Amino acid sequence: MSHQLICSKGPESIQGLPDFQFQTIPNGMPDSDRDATQDILMLCDMTRKTCLVPFKELLQKLNSSAGAPAVPFWTASACAFMGLLHYREFIKRGIVPFKDDKYLTDGALEKTIDWILGMSNIRYKDVPSFIRTTDPDDIMLDFMGEEAQNNLNAPAIIFNTFDALEHKVLEAITSKFNYPNIFTIGPLPLLAKYVPDDSLLNSSLWKPDSSCLQWLDQKKEGSVINVNYGNVTMGDEEFLKETKDRGLMVSWCAQEQVLAHPSIGAFLTHYEWNSTIESISEGVPVICWPFFSDQQTNCRYFCIE
Repeated sequence: MSHQLICSKGPESIQGLPDFQFQTIPNGMPDSDRDATQDILMLCDMTRKTCLVPFKELLQKLNSSAGAPAVPFWTASACAFMGLLHYREFIKRGIVPFKDDKYLTDGALEKTIDWILGMSNIRYKDVPSFIRTTDPDDIMLDFMGEEAQNNLNAPAIIFNTFDALEHKVLEAITSKFNYPNIFTIGPLPLLAKYVPDDSLLNSSLWKPDSSCLQWLDQKKEGSVINVNYGNVTMGDEEFLKETKDRGLMVSWCAQEQVLAHPSIGAFLTHYEWNSTIESISEGVPVICWPFFSDQQTNCRYFCIE
């Protein structure tokens, strides 16, 4: 990841600030595969296999230097966290893994779940999508469920959310798992506006194309739909030809600035959590098109429920 930061912003991007420093450990990916974000499955698998020893060494170093406990920052929604915490229950009840691929078309995913506290009317299809597997050794099912459970071993968890948005599920996490130390500090985009630019570090792995802001300046107020397919989406030449002269396409943009632009009238999003929080922060109406991971969960609880 630090390689991509350097490519997008230069060596100074990982130098940190006087009161905030980046520390790096190897991710286990081969040197030939520098763009690790394009193979999420391998990245998650290699992280568990190769990162444990250097990560423990780093934590011991940090703990001994600061004398402070390690507290995880959960960057997805609390609803997604609650769904992942129940992966073991899906396996215990014999629901997952599914017996065959018929579950995709036979209505199984429409079944309502009444045993996840704080998430009323949830269906199988609304749970973070890694339960959708017929493989008992599915890497993502095991990885994501285990990561959520591991967070409960920490003395506290910090969420990029706010109580009014996820009140029920935050209360449910506290009561069901007897876990009182939950801190909500979101939405971070609004908080960041109070921090001077010279005290901020941008951790984007790609260099934004600012030409879209000049393009938006030429459009009428509320006349543009911002479309975000996600940072691992791969386009093709045919799609570029079909959409030519119908809008502007850039590989990466400063989305918070785009959403804050008066020309933006709506936001078509796959509804991952950063986009959700950013759209709420800027008050932009959204059109949801969830694809995988926590996106279905977010769509259910922030667009429907």
